[in-house]
Amino acid sequence: MNAAMRSLMDGGVPSIQADDAPLAFREIAGAGWLLDDRGAVLLVALNGPNGQSAPRGVEDISYFEAQANGRGMMDYDLSVSGAERKQILLRRSLAYACLALRNLPEQIRTPVHAYISMSEGGLSDDTVTANVTFSAVRDGVAAYIDDIDMYEEEALLELTSSDARGLLYEPGL
Repeated sequence: MNAAMRSLMDGGVPSIQADDAPLAFREIAGAGWLLDDRGAVLLVALNGPNGQSAPRGVEDISYFEAQANGRGMMDYDLSVSGAERKQILLRRSLAYACLALRNLPEQIRTPVHAYISMSEGGLSDDTVTANVTFSAVRDGVAAYIDDIDMYEEEALLELTSSDARGLLYEPGL
């Protein structure tokens, strides 16, 4: 995570549960993943059961995955500003990312990382918004985000599948 995300999470990583993710995002995570004919790892619910295969001219498969798998986190029901908005968006984003990463099938052997970003936007650049995307990490291929600390205008967090297993609290387990 970069400095801005460390600052946002100054009290540590929040305890999250599956229900912290909005229902629509839990459904996206639950629909599963596919591997397209070019090797792109894609969320089925966002790309169709047959996938929106990476176009033949696409050289940067990591960037394509991030574009195809990325979505803004639901926030229409939150107050416009404040610490509570930031914390709820963070919890929602973390829960969604963890659910999706934990749902990767074993046959997809390429490690997939989640990227959560939070930044100010809106008409006056005063409304915090969040985005979650996913991209595989491959040997010899530039990662979607190479140096997370270079990003200073947004809070940015990278999660692995093993991170996801440790972060998501499941009652009864």
